[in-house]
Amino acid sequence: MVSLAVKYPRRVVTNEDIRRRSPAAGAARPTISTLWAGHRKSEAERGRWAAAMAPYLADPFRGTVVRRHLDPGETSRSLEVAAAREAIARSGGDAESIELVIAVSFLPDQVGVGNATFVCGELGLRAAAWNLESACSGTLVAYQTACALIRAGHFKRILIVASCAYSRYSEDDDTIGWFLGDGAAAMVVAEVPRGEGLLSQASRHTAELCGTFRFETRAVDGDARFVVRADASAGRRLAELQDGYLLGVAREALARAGVGVDALRLVVFNTPTAWFHDYVAALLEVEPARTTTTYPQIGNVGPVLLPANLHH
Repeated sequence: MVSLAVKYPRRVVTNEDIRRRSPAAGAARPTISTLWAGHRKSEAERGRWAAAMAPYLADPFRGTVVRRHLDPGETSRSLEVAAAREAIARSGGDAESIELVIAVSFLPDQVGVGNATFVCGELGLRAAAWNLESACSGTLVAYQTACALIRAGHFKRILIVASCAYSRYSEDDDTIGWFLGDGAAAMVVAEVPRGEGLLSQASRHTAELCGTFRFETRAVDGDARFVVRADASAGRRLAELQDGYLLGVAREALARAGVGVDALRLVVFNTPTAWFHDYVAALLEVEPARTTTTYPQIGNVGPVLLPANLHH
């Protein structure tokens, strides 16, 4: 990676804004209260996840302070294009040097087709345009893909754009939207000196968590609209299963790179909740001072979380 840029919508939504407009703000909070809830277990039994979450249980917004939402007429693609222009300018090259664009648009501005070709058109590029989807891990998967393609000699400079438009798919009467935000990021990937760049990677599927979050269609004023939903078991399943997912792939990646946790100056990861950086720090036995999070300022922005934290 030779450059990185992030962009957010103009509109800032505070907790007070949500209290004023949401009928659920002063009443029961079924989704967020069930999703991120405490567990009736002893201190020893409840684990790192619940321990990290505990300080936020009294907060109806579970640690979210502000989030950025798209205005009517504002698009995720416009944010991707703005981030792309900045990333290209910072990369030391020009737009003509970009040979491939990989778009991770979650979800794109139109049904059925991703944003990649549209972004290329708005930037005036002659590059190939691919769309890639891997939910909140999409940006990291796109980066791994770009690195592999460059190492194989297929391309020299690749532009990755990522965006999240969660606010389009949440409703005022469902508190799941209280911790969701919008944003975009872009990075230029090119060859770097030996010993820099991507040293190793490890990944595995999360089939056991399929269905925890999903998109459904709902009729609104006679039109069909996608909305995001959380399964009632989502919080419990995440608490029970993600230790194994995260610890396993982290250890594998470190082993492949030939480094230990103590050698890491900064640990950057997705932060889909306010307590996630504390949770992973405890899981990997890393001091919290060696981690970073932008969650209080932007909420959960899906695939934009990782580049946002790295940029921060």
